Amino acid sequence: MEEKINKIAEIIGDYRVEDIGWLYKTKIDNEYINKWLNQFEETDREFLIDELLHLLPNSYLTKENTLRITSTEFDIISKGLGYEDINTFFDETKFLDCQQPGKSQKVFLSLIDGVLQEKYGRSIESCGTNNIKNWFYTDDVLASGGTFREEILTEIENYGTAEFIKSGINIIGVTSPKSRTV
Repeated sequence: MEEKINKIAEIIGDYRVEDIGWLYKTKIDNEYINKWLNQFEETDREFLIDELLHLLPNSYLTKENTLRITSTEFDIISKGLGYEDINTFFDETKFLDCQQPGKSQKVFLSLIDGVLQEKYGRSIESCGTNNIKNWFYTDDVLASGGTFREEILTEIENYGTAEFIKSGINIIGVTSPKSRTV
């Protein structure tokens, strides 16, 4: 089982390493995984490790992989919405910032801002400056969609429900890292 724990640590060992000491106290390593595993019944531990090894290789995304995917996502989304010029897409797209500091959405918006600056010479603040036709919502996982739904409904209420309906604004919901236009 130690070999399997090593493999898990190898896969997810880089999880938010830049936040250790600030937000997180512990690096995810063999010792951390063993401590986590020991909270479960001994008869269940092998099953849990096997399931993690089944899921993680296909679902865990490193920061680098997420940035690579995000850097191509805007081109795909803008073309899918009929834009010929990416800058027009950005001018007409407002990046929604709905969550409190310390929540994952802030992390994703910061990553997106870095991609915008590096690839397009823009920032999130320079977007949504013209007739807004798109709201871009990002977060780590939509899961049941409860947070997404609540935050979008709040944004619509703040905008004005009737005005929103008339506006024809597209809501682009993106979770890490796959896109879905909602």
